Formats: sequence, C-alpha cells, structure tokens
Amino acid sequence: MGRTIPLSYNARLSDRGSVIPDHDPCYLALGNSGEERRLRYREYVESAIPVGEWAFIQESVARGQLTGDGRYIEEVEKIIGRRIEHRRPVRP
Repeated sequence: MGRTIPLSYNARLSDRGSVIPDHDPCYLALGNSGEERRLRYREYVESAIPVGEWAFIQESVARGQLTGDGRYIEEVEKIIGRRIEHRRPVRP
C-alpha cells in the first residue's frame, strides 16, 4: 500500500517528474499528457478567482490580514479581543 502524498497547486504544476502514487481521476481527465493537464489545471485555478479579488487576497496575505467579509472579521475581532483593519500601504 502506497503512502498518501498531499498535493498542492505547485505540485500539480511541477514538471519535475515526481512520482505520485495516485492521481485524482478528475485531474487525469484534464488531458492526455502531463503538460496538457498542467496547462488546463492552471487555467482552471486562475479562472476561478476574479482579478480584483486575487489582488486583494495577495495583498492581505502579504500583510498577514484577514480576507473574509465584515461579519467574519467582526467574529475574529471578538475572539481575539482587538480590532482588525485592512489598511493600504503608506509611504515611509
């Protein structure tokens, strides 16, 4: 019995020829070759998030900020006992 290897976005797009014991049937259905599957998987993932939202996520992650809506942020603020703000970068 092979061990389970967690797969991430980067692992699926890698062309290093790593041995993965079990590919998901949905991933395999994306194409006949590894190159075709990687291309279609990238297109699928990139099309799932609107450009503006993707930029917001990247900015939030870079600053260690939350990406949820107002209700979610309020809940987290209650749990941690402090206010959380999404601020734009300022010039030093």
